[in-house]
Amino acid sequence: MNLMQSTAREELPRRPPLAQCWRAALRPASLPKILLPIGVGVALALAGHAPHPISGILLVSLAGLLLQAAIVLLNDLADADADREHMLRHPSSLGPRVIPLGWLSPRAVGLAGSAALLAFAFFTQLREATGGAHSLGLLAVAAMLLPLLYSFPPARLNYRGGGELLETFGVGLLLPWLGWGYCGLPLGDYPLLWSLPALGLAASSALGSGLGHVAMDRHTGKRTLAVLLGPRRVARLALLLLGTVITGLSLFLHSRSDLPALQWAMALALPVFTLLPSVRMLVQSADMPARAHSTLADAVLKAFKLAQKQVLLLCWLALILLARVFG
Repeated sequence: MNLMQSTAREELPRRPPLAQCWRAALRPASLPKILLPIGVGVALALAGHAPHPISGILLVSLAGLLLQAAIVLLNDLADADADREHMLRHPSSLGPRVIPLGWLSPRAVGLAGSAALLAFAFFTQLREATGGAHSLGLLAVAAMLLPLLYSFPPARLNYRGGGELLETFGVGLLLPWLGWGYCGLPLGDYPLLWSLPALGLAASSALGSGLGHVAMDRHTGKRTLAVLLGPRRVARLALLLLGTVITGLSLFLHSRSDLPALQWAMALALPVFTLLPSVRMLVQSADMPARAHSTLADAVLKAFKLAQKQVLLLCWLALILLARVFG
Protein backbone atom coordinates (compact mmCIF):
# COMPACT_ATOMS: atom_id res chain seq x y z
CA MET A 1 0.00 0.00 0.00
CA ASN A 2 1.48 3.32 -1.03
CA LEU A 3 1.20 6.65 0.64
CA MET A 4 -1.57 7.90 -1.63
CA GLN A 5 -3.74 4.94 -0.63
CA SER A 6 -3.03 5.22 3.07
CA THR A 7 -4.53 8.65 3.59
CA ALA A 8 -7.98 9.94 2.80
CA ARG A 9 -6.91 13.53 2.44
CA GLU A 10 -5.76 15.07 -0.84
CA GLU A 11 -2.85 16.91 0.75
CA LEU A 12 -0.15 15.07 -1.16
CA PRO A 13 0.83 15.98 -4.72
CA ARG A 14 -0.85 14.20 -7.59
CA ARG A 15 1.15 11.90 -9.81
CA PRO A 16 2.85 14.04 -12.47
CA PRO A 17 3.79 12.83 -15.98
CA LEU A 18 6.21 9.91 -16.06
CA ALA A 19 9.20 12.03 -17.09
CA GLN A 20 8.68 14.31 -14.09
CA CYS A 21 8.38 11.27 -11.81
CA TRP A 22 11.80 10.09 -12.91
CA ARG A 23 13.22 13.57 -12.58
CA ALA A 24 11.99 13.68 -8.98
CA ALA A 25 13.50 10.23 -8.38
CA LEU A 26 16.90 11.20 -9.81
CA ARG A 27 17.09 14.48 -7.85
CA PRO A 28 19.44 16.40 -10.21
CA ALA A 29 19.98 19.04 -7.52
CA SER A 30 22.27 16.54 -5.75
CA LEU A 31 24.59 16.22 -8.76
CA PRO A 32 27.14 18.78 -7.49
CA LYS A 33 27.82 16.51 -4.51
CA ILE A 34 29.23 13.95 -6.96
CA LEU A 35 30.56 16.04 -9.85
CA LEU A 36 32.44 18.69 -7.84
CA PRO A 37 34.67 16.18 -5.97
CA ILE A 38 35.32 14.44 -9.29
CA GLY A 39 36.24 17.87 -10.64
CA VAL A 40 38.99 18.18 -8.02
CA GLY A 41 40.63 15.02 -9.33
CA VAL A 42 40.26 16.18 -12.93
CA ALA A 43 41.79 19.57 -12.07
CA LEU A 44 44.76 17.87 -10.42
CA ALA A 45 45.16 15.63 -13.46
CA LEU A 46 45.15 18.64 -15.78
CA ALA A 47 47.79 20.30 -13.64
CA GLY A 48 49.80 17.08 -13.85
CA HIS A 49 49.64 17.04 -17.67
CA ALA A 50 47.20 14.17 -18.04
CA PRO A 51 47.68 12.25 -21.31
CA HIS A 52 43.95 12.00 -22.15
CA PRO A 53 42.25 15.03 -20.60
CA ILE A 54 39.31 15.65 -22.96
CA SER A 55 38.09 12.07 -23.25
CA GLY A 56 38.72 11.60 -19.54
CA ILE A 57 36.59 14.62 -18.61
CA LEU A 58 33.72 13.53 -20.85
CA LEU A 59 33.71 9.93 -19.67
CA VAL A 60 34.15 10.69 -15.98
CA SER A 61 31.27 13.17 -16.19
CA LEU A 62 29.08 10.42 -17.63
CA ALA A 63 30.32 8.03 -14.95
CA GLY A 64 29.47 10.61 -12.28
CA LEU A 65 25.93 10.97 -13.63
CA LEU A 66 25.45 7.20 -13.55
CA LEU A 67 26.88 6.86 -10.06
CA GLN A 68 24.69 9.66 -8.72
CA ALA A 69 21.61 8.04 -10.27
CA ALA A 70 22.49 4.69 -8.73
CA ILE A 71 23.07 6.20 -5.28
CA VAL A 72 19.82 8.17 -5.06
CA LEU A 73 17.63 5.45 -6.59
CA LEU A 74 19.00 2.60 -4.48
CA ASN A 75 18.90 4.72 -1.34
CA ASP A 76 15.25 5.60 -2.00
CA LEU A 77 14.49 1.92 -2.49
CA ALA A 78 16.14 0.99 0.79
CA ASP A 79 14.53 3.89 2.69
CA ALA A 80 11.02 3.51 1.25
CA ASP A 81 9.39 2.43 4.53
CA ALA A 82 11.08 5.15 6.58
CA ASP A 83 10.25 7.77 3.94
CA ARG A 84 6.62 6.63 3.90
CA GLU A 85 6.30 7.16 7.64
CA HIS A 86 8.21 10.43 7.41
CA MET A 87 5.89 11.81 4.74
CA LEU A 88 2.79 10.73 6.66
CA ARG A 89 3.93 12.56 9.78
CA HIS A 90 5.69 15.55 8.21
CA PRO A 91 4.80 15.73 4.49
CA SER A 92 6.34 19.19 4.06
CA SER A 93 9.71 18.40 5.63
CA LEU A 94 10.90 15.94 3.00
CA GLY A 95 11.12 16.32 -0.74
CA PRO A 96 8.94 14.07 -2.90
CA ARG A 97 9.84 10.41 -2.62
CA VAL A 98 8.48 8.54 -5.58
CA ILE A 99 7.96 5.13 -3.97
CA PRO A 100 5.89 6.24 -0.94
CA LEU A 101 3.86 8.57 -3.18
CA GLY A 102 3.12 5.73 -5.60
CA TRP A 103 4.63 7.62 -8.53
CA LEU A 104 7.03 4.78 -9.35
CA SER A 105 7.08 1.16 -8.24
CA PRO A 106 9.86 -0.22 -6.03
CA ARG A 107 10.69 -2.68 -8.81
CA ALA A 108 11.14 0.10 -11.39
CA VAL A 109 13.31 2.17 -9.04
CA GLY A 110 15.40 -0.85 -8.06
CA LEU A 111 15.94 -1.94 -11.67
CA ALA A 112 16.89 1.58 -12.74
CA GLY A 113 19.32 1.97 -9.84
CA SER A 114 20.92 -1.40 -10.52
CA ALA A 115 21.18 -0.63 -14.24
CA ALA A 116 22.87 2.70 -13.49
CA LEU A 117 25.35 0.98 -11.17
CA LEU A 118 26.19 -1.68 -13.77
CA ALA A 119 26.52 0.97 -16.48
CA PHE A 120 28.93 2.88 -14.23
CA ALA A 121 31.03 -0.28 -13.87
CA PHE A 122 30.94 -0.89 -17.63
CA PHE A 123 32.07 2.63 -18.53
CA THR A 124 34.84 2.50 -15.95
CA GLN A 125 36.13 -0.80 -17.33
CA LEU A 126 35.87 0.63 -20.83
CA ARG A 127 37.85 3.67 -19.76
CA GLU A 128 40.57 1.51 -18.21
CA ALA A 129 40.90 -0.33 -21.51
CA THR A 130 41.03 2.86 -23.61
CA GLY A 131 43.45 5.13 -21.78
CA GLY A 132 42.42 5.24 -18.14
CA ALA A 133 44.62 4.35 -15.21
CA HIS A 134 45.54 0.74 -14.52
CA SER A 135 43.27 -0.82 -11.85
CA LEU A 136 40.62 1.84 -12.44
CA GLY A 137 38.09 -1.00 -12.37
CA LEU A 138 39.01 -1.79 -8.76
CA LEU A 139 38.33 1.82 -7.85
CA ALA A 140 34.94 1.50 -9.54
CA VAL A 141 34.16 -1.55 -7.41
CA ALA A 142 34.91 0.47 -4.28
CA ALA A 143 32.62 3.25 -5.53
CA MET A 144 29.87 0.71 -6.28
CA LEU A 145 30.04 -0.55 -2.72
CA LEU A 146 29.18 2.90 -1.32
CA PRO A 147 25.38 2.81 -1.85
CA LEU A 148 25.23 -0.86 -0.88
CA LEU A 149 27.08 -0.41 2.41
CA TYR A 150 25.21 2.83 3.14
CA SER A 151 21.65 1.65 2.56
CA PHE A 152 21.33 -2.14 2.49
CA PRO A 153 21.78 -5.02 4.96
CA PRO A 154 23.90 -6.41 6.43
CA ALA A 155 25.98 -3.23 6.81
CA ARG A 156 23.28 -0.55 6.42
CA LEU A 157 25.56 2.06 7.94
CA ASN A 158 22.97 4.81 7.48
CA TYR A 159 20.95 3.13 10.25
CA ARG A 160 23.62 1.44 12.34
CA GLY A 161 26.01 4.38 12.49
CA GLY A 162 28.97 5.23 10.32
CA GLY A 163 27.05 6.61 7.35
CA GLU A 164 28.74 9.99 7.67
CA LEU A 165 32.19 8.37 7.73
CA LEU A 166 31.41 6.31 4.63
CA GLU A 167 30.10 9.36 2.79
CA THR A 168 33.18 11.37 3.78
CA PHE A 169 35.51 8.68 2.47
CA GLY A 170 33.58 8.25 -0.78
CA VAL A 171 33.09 11.93 -1.58
CA GLY A 172 36.37 13.27 -0.23
CA LEU A 173 38.80 10.60 -1.45
CA LEU A 174 37.25 8.07 -3.82
CA LEU A 175 35.56 10.50 -6.22
CA PRO A 176 38.58 12.82 -6.73
CA TRP A 177 40.73 9.74 -7.21
CA LEU A 178 38.25 8.52 -9.82
CA GLY A 179 38.50 11.81 -11.73
CA TRP A 180 42.29 11.54 -11.64
CA GLY A 181 42.31 7.96 -12.92
CA TYR A 182 39.84 8.64 -15.72
CA CYS A 183 42.26 11.22 -17.12
CA GLY A 184 44.89 8.51 -17.55
CA LEU A 185 47.33 9.18 -14.71
CA PRO A 186 48.54 6.31 -12.47
CA LEU A 187 46.40 5.93 -9.36
CA GLY A 188 49.52 5.63 -7.20
CA ASP A 189 50.64 9.12 -8.25
CA TYR A 190 47.55 10.85 -6.90
CA PRO A 191 48.63 13.75 -4.62
CA LEU A 192 47.00 12.66 -1.36
CA LEU A 193 47.73 15.98 0.33
CA TRP A 194 44.89 17.48 -1.70
CA SER A 195 42.56 14.96 -0.09
CA LEU A 196 42.73 16.82 3.22
CA PRO A 197 40.56 19.80 2.20
CA ALA A 198 38.33 17.53 0.12
CA LEU A 199 37.76 15.24 3.11
CA GLY A 200 37.00 18.26 5.31
CA LEU A 201 34.37 19.56 2.90
CA ALA A 202 32.91 16.08 2.46
CA ALA A 203 32.67 15.59 6.24
CA SER A 204 30.97 18.96 6.72
CA SER A 205 28.46 18.07 4.00
CA ALA A 206 27.81 14.62 5.47
CA LEU A 207 27.17 16.12 8.91
CA GLY A 208 24.84 18.74 7.47
CA SER A 209 22.79 16.20 5.55
CA GLY A 210 21.52 14.69 8.80
CA LEU A 211 20.31 17.97 10.30
CA GLY A 212 17.05 18.39 8.41
CA HIS A 213 15.00 15.61 9.98
CA VAL A 214 16.55 14.58 13.28
CA ALA A 215 13.24 13.77 15.00
CA MET A 216 12.13 11.40 12.25
CA ASP A 217 15.56 9.78 12.01
CA ARG A 218 15.38 9.12 15.73
CA HIS A 219 11.87 7.70 15.35
CA THR A 220 12.83 5.39 12.48
CA GLY A 221 15.97 4.18 14.25
CA LYS A 222 18.69 5.89 12.23
CA ARG A 223 21.86 6.36 14.26
CA THR A 224 23.17 9.48 12.56
CA LEU A 225 25.56 11.74 14.42
CA ALA A 226 22.82 14.38 14.61
CA VAL A 227 20.69 11.83 16.48
CA LEU A 228 23.52 10.61 18.72
CA LEU A 229 25.15 13.96 19.54
CA GLY A 230 22.30 16.40 18.96
CA PRO A 231 21.85 18.84 16.08
CA ARG A 232 23.51 21.79 17.82
CA ARG A 233 26.80 19.99 18.33
CA VAL A 234 26.76 18.60 14.81
CA ALA A 235 26.01 22.03 13.30
CA ARG A 236 28.94 23.53 15.18
CA LEU A 237 31.19 20.65 14.15
CA ALA A 238 30.20 21.12 10.50
CA LEU A 239 31.00 24.82 10.80
CA LEU A 240 34.34 24.04 12.48
CA LEU A 241 35.30 21.74 9.60
CA LEU A 242 34.49 24.45 7.08
CA GLY A 243 36.56 26.95 9.05
CA THR A 244 39.47 24.53 9.24
CA VAL A 245 39.44 23.95 5.48
CA ILE A 246 39.30 27.68 4.79
CA THR A 247 42.15 28.34 7.22
CA GLY A 248 44.27 25.67 5.56
CA LEU A 249 43.59 27.00 2.08
CA SER A 250 44.40 30.52 3.29
CA LEU A 251 47.78 29.41 4.64
CA PHE A 252 48.44 27.54 1.41
CA LEU A 253 47.65 30.61 -0.68
CA HIS A 254 49.83 32.72 1.60
CA SER A 255 52.75 30.39 0.93
CA ARG A 256 52.23 30.75 -2.83
CA SER A 257 51.66 34.52 -3.06
CA ASP A 258 52.65 37.87 -1.58
CA LEU A 259 49.31 38.60 0.07
CA PRO A 260 49.08 38.10 3.85
CA ALA A 261 47.26 34.99 5.01
CA LEU A 262 44.73 37.16 6.86
CA GLN A 263 43.56 38.75 3.62
CA TRP A 264 43.12 35.35 2.01
CA ALA A 265 41.25 34.10 5.07
CA MET A 266 38.90 37.09 5.03
CA ALA A 267 38.17 36.62 1.34
CA LEU A 268 37.56 32.89 1.61
CA ALA A 269 35.70 32.96 4.93
CA LEU A 270 33.23 35.70 4.06
CA PRO A 271 30.47 33.26 2.98
CA VAL A 272 30.85 31.26 6.19
CA PHE A 273 29.64 34.21 8.24
CA THR A 274 26.18 33.54 6.79
CA LEU A 275 26.14 30.37 8.90
CA LEU A 276 26.97 31.97 12.23
CA PRO A 277 23.52 33.49 12.96
CA SER A 278 21.91 30.10 12.36
CA VAL A 279 24.26 28.34 14.77
CA ARG A 280 23.78 31.02 17.42
CA MET A 281 19.98 30.87 17.12
CA LEU A 282 20.11 27.09 17.29
CA VAL A 283 22.11 27.18 20.52
CA GLN A 284 19.86 29.85 22.07
CA SER A 285 16.69 27.95 21.14
CA ALA A 286 17.59 25.24 23.66
CA ASP A 287 16.38 27.53 26.47
CA MET A 288 12.91 27.99 24.96
CA PRO A 289 9.76 25.99 25.80
CA ALA A 290 9.66 22.59 24.14
CA ARG A 291 7.15 23.36 21.36
CA ALA A 292 8.64 26.75 20.52
CA HIS A 293 12.12 25.25 20.67
CA SER A 294 11.15 22.48 18.25
CA THR A 295 9.55 24.88 15.77
CA LEU A 296 12.44 27.34 15.85
CA ALA A 297 15.07 24.61 15.77
CA ASP A 298 13.51 23.05 12.66
CA ALA A 299 13.42 26.41 10.90
CA VAL A 300 16.97 27.26 11.93
CA LEU A 301 18.29 23.86 10.83
CA LYS A 302 16.73 24.32 7.42
CA ALA A 303 18.27 27.78 7.15
CA PHE A 304 21.65 26.38 8.24
CA LYS A 305 21.50 23.58 5.68
CA LEU A 306 20.60 26.00 2.88
CA ALA A 307 23.42 28.40 3.78
CA GLN A 308 25.87 25.54 4.27
CA LYS A 309 25.04 24.16 0.84
CA GLN A 310 25.93 27.47 -0.79
CA VAL A 311 29.17 27.79 1.19
CA LEU A 312 30.18 24.23 0.32
CA LEU A 313 29.54 24.95 -3.34
CA LEU A 314 31.86 27.96 -3.21
CA CYS A 315 34.52 26.01 -1.32
CA TRP A 316 34.47 23.10 -3.78
CA LEU A 317 34.77 25.51 -6.72
CA ALA A 318 37.67 27.27 -4.99
CA LEU A 319 39.37 23.93 -4.35
CA ILE A 320 38.99 22.94 -8.01
CA LEU A 321 40.53 26.25 -9.10
CA LEU A 322 43.43 25.92 -6.67
CA ALA A 323 44.03 22.32 -7.72
CA ARG A 324 44.18 23.37 -11.36
CA VAL A 325 46.57 26.27 -10.70
CA PHE A 326 48.81 24.83 -7.98
CA GLY A 327 48.31 21.06 -8.29
